[in-house]
Amino acid sequence: MKRVLIVDDEINITMIIREGLRVLEDCEVLVATDEQMALAEIEAGCIDVLVTDYRMPGQNGLKLIAQAKERYPNLQAMIVTAYSDGTLHEEAKALGVAHVLTKPMRLDRFRQLVQELLTITTV
Repeated sequence: MKRVLIVDDEINITMIIREGLRVLEDCEVLVATDEQMALAEIEAGCIDVLVTDYRMPGQNGLKLIAQAKERYPNLQAMIVTAYSDGTLHEEAKALGVAHVLTKPMRLDRFRQLVQELLTITTV
């Protein structure tokens, strides 16, 4: 079974995304609302796709992805954000982030992108 970790400090966002991914077969969707919870989930088991918000209290999503990729270099990652700037895309690309999506996003498009990342995971 594939595992997707959703990280966002807004619990409503995580629940909407989680519900939107329920239709994916053979996929477990985990949720974390801060960096400590996210790192605990990453350490506890293999995550195939990490989806994180960019701006969160304490640490931003790029730093979280960098930490996760230290342990799992082939981890597929995606950022969702309401605050996109020019450097975010460049930094994300340098880390190997597959997609940077701007909120609000279309849930069907998001689900399609996650599905694509799940098919290429090699973790």
